[in-house]
Amino acid sequence: MEVVGGDYRVGVDSASRTAVFSGTLRLNGTDEYAPILQMLDDLLDTSQGSNCTWDLRELQFLNSSGINMLYQLVIKARRLGNINMHVVGSKDVAWQGKSLGNMSRFMPGLELTVD
Repeated sequence: MEVVGGDYRVGVDSASRTAVFSGTLRLNGTDEYAPILQMLDDLLDTSQGSNCTWDLRELQFLNSSGINMLYQLVIKARRLGNINMHVVGSKDVAWQGKSLGNMSRFMPGLELTVD
């Protein structure tokens, strides 16, 4: 499954329970993020009792609406309580340093790797 726009791509590999993000996500509000939100929400639902990985290393930019979407999903994963969340980022992408670090505040068990 994947959602592709002019300058971004978000794909989900159901077998490995991994979402891979790339490009620049500058969508306007929750309505435009709805297809991505639904796809990631479905990934969380199928990941209960196992691992779920978000690979954000190739996502060069994510606006505040997109960051809020990811935070909402991390909070859902925490509420479900039986998902091992792993988020992979890049130290070479400026926005990821602050924003990804905050995810651990929403879900203390989240495993964050920034290479």
